Amino acid sequence: MEREIKTITTPSGAQVVLKAWITGAEARALKSVYYSGLKAGGGQSTKSAPEIMQEMEDLAFKTVIVSIDGSTENILERVLAMKNSDYQASRDAVNAVKDGDSDEKKSS
Repeated sequence: MEREIKTITTPSGAQVVLKAWITGAEARALKSVYYSGLKAGGGQSTKSAPEIMQEMEDLAFKTVIVSIDGSTENILERVLAMKNSDYQASRDAVNAVKDGDSDEKKSS
Protein backbone atom coordinates (compact mmCIF):
# COMPACT_ATOMS: atom_id res chain seq x y z
CA MET A 1 0.00 0.00 0.00
CA GLU A 2 1.39 3.35 -0.98
CA ARG A 3 1.34 5.86 1.84
CA GLU A 4 -0.15 9.30 1.43
CA ILE A 5 2.19 12.25 1.67
CA LYS A 6 1.73 15.91 2.43
CA THR A 7 3.87 18.94 1.74
CA ILE A 8 4.55 21.92 3.93
CA THR A 9 6.27 25.12 2.97
CA THR A 10 8.60 26.51 5.61
CA PRO A 11 8.76 30.25 6.34
CA SER A 12 11.78 30.56 4.02
CA GLY A 13 10.04 28.65 1.24
CA ALA A 14 11.58 25.18 1.54
CA GLN A 15 9.26 22.39 0.41
CA VAL A 16 9.24 19.58 2.97
CA VAL A 17 7.42 16.40 1.94
CA LEU A 18 6.23 14.24 4.83
CA LYS A 19 4.52 10.92 5.24
CA ALA A 20 0.90 11.57 6.23
CA TRP A 21 1.04 8.93 8.97
CA ILE A 22 3.42 6.44 10.56
CA THR A 23 3.02 2.71 10.94
CA GLY A 24 2.81 0.83 14.21
CA ALA A 25 6.34 -0.45 13.61
CA GLU A 26 7.62 3.10 13.16
CA ALA A 27 5.85 4.24 16.33
CA ARG A 28 7.35 1.29 18.18
CA ALA A 29 10.86 2.18 16.94
CA LEU A 30 10.41 5.74 18.21
CA LYS A 31 9.27 4.48 21.62
CA SER A 32 12.20 2.07 21.81
CA VAL A 33 14.60 5.04 21.72
CA TYR A 34 12.94 6.36 24.86
CA TYR A 35 12.98 3.00 26.62
CA SER A 36 16.57 2.28 25.60
CA GLY A 37 17.71 5.03 27.97
CA LEU A 38 15.97 3.55 30.98
CA LYS A 39 17.74 1.17 33.30
CA ALA A 40 15.81 -1.82 34.63
CA GLY A 41 15.14 -1.80 38.35
CA GLY A 42 15.11 1.98 38.65
CA GLY A 43 18.88 2.36 38.52
CA GLN A 44 20.83 5.19 36.93
CA SER A 45 19.74 5.91 33.36
CA THR A 46 22.28 5.07 30.68
CA LYS A 47 21.46 8.30 28.79
CA SER A 48 20.48 11.79 29.83
CA ALA A 49 16.97 13.07 29.09
CA PRO A 50 18.30 15.56 26.49
CA GLU A 51 20.20 12.76 24.72
CA ILE A 52 17.08 10.61 24.58
CA MET A 53 14.94 13.49 23.30
CA GLN A 54 17.47 14.33 20.57
CA GLU A 55 17.68 10.69 19.47
CA MET A 56 13.88 10.47 19.33
CA GLU A 57 13.63 13.70 17.35
CA ASP A 58 16.40 12.62 14.94
CA LEU A 59 14.64 9.31 14.28
CA ALA A 60 11.30 11.09 13.83
CA PHE A 61 12.81 13.41 11.20
CA LYS A 62 14.37 10.44 9.37
CA THR A 63 11.15 8.42 9.61
CA VAL A 64 8.58 11.06 8.63
CA ILE A 65 10.34 13.41 6.18
CA VAL A 66 10.42 12.03 2.64
CA SER A 67 12.29 14.88 0.98
CA ILE A 68 13.38 18.50 1.31
CA ASP A 69 13.22 20.60 -1.85
CA GLY A 70 12.97 17.42 -3.92
CA SER A 71 16.02 15.68 -2.45
CA THR A 72 15.89 12.55 -0.30
CA GLU A 73 19.57 12.81 0.64
CA ASN A 74 20.84 13.66 4.14
CA ILE A 75 17.41 14.54 5.54
CA LEU A 76 18.53 14.88 9.16
CA GLU A 77 21.60 16.97 8.37
CA ARG A 78 19.60 19.22 6.07
CA VAL A 79 16.75 19.86 8.51
CA LEU A 80 19.24 20.60 11.29
CA ALA A 81 21.03 23.08 9.01
CA MET A 82 17.82 25.02 8.27
CA LYS A 83 17.08 28.44 9.71
CA ASN A 84 15.54 27.96 13.12
CA SER A 85 12.08 29.08 11.93
CA ASP A 86 12.18 26.47 9.13
CA TYR A 87 13.47 23.82 11.52
CA GLN A 88 10.64 24.64 13.96
CA ALA A 89 8.00 24.43 11.21
CA SER A 90 9.41 21.09 10.06
CA ARG A 91 9.59 19.78 13.63
CA ASP A 92 5.99 20.82 14.34
CA ALA A 93 4.78 19.06 11.17
CA VAL A 94 6.80 15.91 11.98
CA ASN A 95 5.44 15.86 15.54
CA ALA A 96 1.86 16.18 14.27
CA VAL A 97 2.40 13.11 12.06
CA LYS A 98 4.28 11.20 14.76
CA ASP A 99 1.63 11.92 17.37
CA GLY A 100 -1.23 11.04 15.00
CA ASP A 101 -2.61 14.58 14.98
CA SER A 102 -2.68 14.80 11.19
CA ASP A 103 -4.69 11.53 10.93
CA GLU A 104 -7.27 12.75 13.43
CA LYS A 105 -7.74 16.07 11.68
CA LYS A 106 -8.05 14.36 8.32
CA SER A 107 -10.76 11.98 9.52
CA SER A 108 -12.73 14.62 11.46
